[in-house]
Amino acid sequence: GPGWVAKANIHNHAQKVYILDFFGSPKFQSPGFLVPKERILTAFGSPWNPFLGFYVFHSFFPATESRSTSGDLKKSQQGIIWGKEMRYLKGSVNFLKNISSAFKLVAITRRAFDGTSIQWVGHQSKESWFKLLQSSSFLIGLGNPLSGPSVVDALAAGCVYINPIYNSPV
Repeated sequence: GPGWVAKANIHNHAQKVYILDFFGSPKFQSPGFLVPKERILTAFGSPWNPFLGFYVFHSFFPATESRSTSGDLKKSQQGIIWGKEMRYLKGSVNFLKNISSAFKLVAITRRAFDGTSIQWVGHQSKESWFKLLQSSSFLIGLGNPLSGPSVVDALAAGCVYINPIYNSPV
C-alpha cells in the first residue's frame, strides 16, 4: 500500500524476493526496493505477473459422500449468493429475487433479503462451506472483483459459476 517500505534485512535482496499478490500488480516497489514483475506471483491470471494458482482442498469433497449410486453428483436445485460485502448487493436484489422464483437461493452475505424467499445462512466454517457447495447447483458471484477463491472451490465441488455483468459499476 501507499507508504510501504521494505524492511532493512531484505533491502539488498530484491532480486531474490518473491511476492504473492493475489490479483497481481504492475509493480511492487518502495524507495530503493523494486521486485521484478516476474517475481510477483498471482493466484489469478494478471496482465503483469505469472500465474501461480492455488490449492483446492480435495479432502472436503469425498467422492463416496457426494455421489449417488449411479455416480452422479447429488445436487439440489439450489444456488448460493456469494459476495464479500453488503455493497456488492446494490442493484442486484431484484435480479436475485427473480432467480429465487425458480430456484432456492441461500445467501452467506449479511441479512439483506428480509421479505423474500432467499434464505440467509450467514458465515460458514470451512467444512460447512464445502458441504453447502457440494449440495448446491450453482454459485452467483457479486462484487468487484467478481472472481475469488470461492469460485474455484465451487467449480471443484461441481457447481456452475454465474458471473453477472451489470450496466453500471457495483
